[in-house]
Amino acid sequence: MDQSIKERLALLQKGDVPQGYRKAKAGIMPIDWDDSIRAKDVFKNYTDKKHNGELEILASTQENGIVPRSQIGIDIQCSDEGVAGYKKVSQGDFVISLRSFQGGIEYSRYEGIVSPAYTVLKPIKSISDVYYQHYFKTSRFIQRLNSAVYGIRDGKQIGYQDFGDLYIHYPPIDEQKKIAEILMQCDKLIELKRQRIEEEKNKKKWILEETMKPPKGILDSSNKYTGTLEDLVSKIETGISVNSTDDVNSGIDSNHKFVLKTSAICDGVFIETECKKVVPEDYHRTSCAVEGGTLLVSRMNTPKLVGACAICYKSLPNVYLPDRLWKVSVKATVDPRWLNYILNSAQYKNLIQERAGGTSNSMKNISQKDFLGLPISPPSYEKQVIIGDTLSSIDNLIQKLEQEVDAWMQKKKLMMQLLLTGIVRVKL
Repeated sequence: MDQSIKERLALLQKGDVPQGYRKAKAGIMPIDWDDSIRAKDVFKNYTDKKHNGELEILASTQENGIVPRSQIGIDIQCSDEGVAGYKKVSQGDFVISLRSFQGGIEYSRYEGIVSPAYTVLKPIKSISDVYYQHYFKTSRFIQRLNSAVYGIRDGKQIGYQDFGDLYIHYPPIDEQKKIAEILMQCDKLIELKRQRIEEEKNKKKWILEETMKPPKGILDSSNKYTGTLEDLVSKIETGISVNSTDDVNSGIDSNHKFVLKTSAICDGVFIETECKKVVPEDYHRTSCAVEGGTLLVSRMNTPKLVGACAICYKSLPNVYLPDRLWKVSVKATVDPRWLNYILNSAQYKNLIQERAGGTSNSMKNISQKDFLGLPISPPSYEKQVIIGDTLSSIDNLIQKLEQEVDAWMQKKKLMMQLLLTGIVRVKL
């Protein structure tokens, strides 16, 4: 970051106004930006109910703005009379929704109709759609939007009058466009990384499916299983239910004992911080500590999560299993990484769910007998290692890309606060 920008930010943190800026009603802004602009000077309240009911019904989302209702899983049939009072929305319009006090004002890339409870905003001055699409999502603007409506509660609509009276930043149009261009480049970079993540996930899925086909994987060349999971497992242990607290804010330390939550297993990954602190009175009752090189299996969970499995890569001698988790030790001829990938495949998840029982529709369990009886034909240990290495490298790449996406999301959030308000000026 440029030194002059650092000095500017330091002044702002002290509550001082940097040279070349002023404290306007909309907030800090450059002295060459118009500080007299209110939202109603830029956007008008637009109501057009002249439609034949054939336009697509749109809905508001905080993540993707205004989108067709069908895209978010809502498929409610409405009669012509039912949508007669709906308002027409065009591409480039903004919409104040019932959730705007939480997530800002939404932008529409679609033509359609919205509930009459929404307020449709149409620009009346020259603007960059992308600039205001981001501006209306800044935490600073959302705070000001909330403060404009005293005592606002969940479900209460923000009216046009409340919005229209707000002072807003309105940079020269060329500057708006340049800021928008920079933010769009960030979005493109983030989207490219997300696409790469999906490509790697699909590659991993394909490799796993290929390794399970005969004669390379869990089926032999006759398309039959030659053994069961019991042939690969040396021991299964389980923990015990103990009294605990949720106080793990300080993290796992060597001075206390902890017990895992069932949520410690998520999407084939072991999350060691998903645990509770055992009360000292129950220290003597803890059993079955986390051990590196073993698999953790959820023997009791919701129908979709029963049998969830993850590998532990390191031992945690003061972190113990509850009675709902198994610790599965495999034989020396088995690569635990390979087995973890197999048990997390769609094929084996279905097999486990079919074998799980229980009287409750919301909670299922699988017995050790049914679990160990899962049919399987393992490849050679050497092939298991190759498969484990290959899929692990893909997982590591996916994790790296996800971290990069998170980092760029944070960078973009900071850039929005600085660029949209002119604290950092763009070069035209």
